[in-house]
Amino acid sequence: MKLLSTIGNRQVALELHRDSSSSVSFRIDDESGEADFREIAPPTYSVIEAGRHYDVRIHERGNGMFDVAVNGVAYPVTVTDPRRWTPAGGASDASGPRKVKASMPGKIVKLLVQEGEEVDAAQGLVIVEAMKMQNAMKSPKAGRVAVIQVSEGGSVAAGETLVVIE
Repeated sequence: MKLLSTIGNRQVALELHRDSSSSVSFRIDDESGEADFREIAPPTYSVIEAGRHYDVRIHERGNGMFDVAVNGVAYPVTVTDPRRWTPAGGASDASGPRKVKASMPGKIVKLLVQEGEEVDAAQGLVIVEAMKMQNAMKSPKAGRVAVIQVSEGGSVAAGETLVVIE
């Protein structure tokens, strides 16, 4: 599977192949390798690569955005299907409005932005509590907060639009 990813502020070409139930071969830009990749309990994985062990936790935020913690260090990761990538250097739908949706049912703990506010890509917009964990839903792109469709203390369903970024 070939993907285009942004890890932190670094844009990379990512290629993954599952060789067996736990063996994964990968290529990140020009570097390649193999890793033993085992799910311990969602969202926790054990990864062994080149003799080193990594504790990896992956939280999907929706819209191709993930929070990935490796040995306790968190990285915002955005994954784009290369078929949706344009020669201009961005996702094909990056120019239009983007909806930030709840990835699971929860409660709105805090709004971090206001309508009309300018935001950066991956900036926190809303704190949602789900399954006793608080998660910051982040902006998929730099832009302006067009609409906030939730309020603090309110409940949200999975897939419900929280914020629209233009």
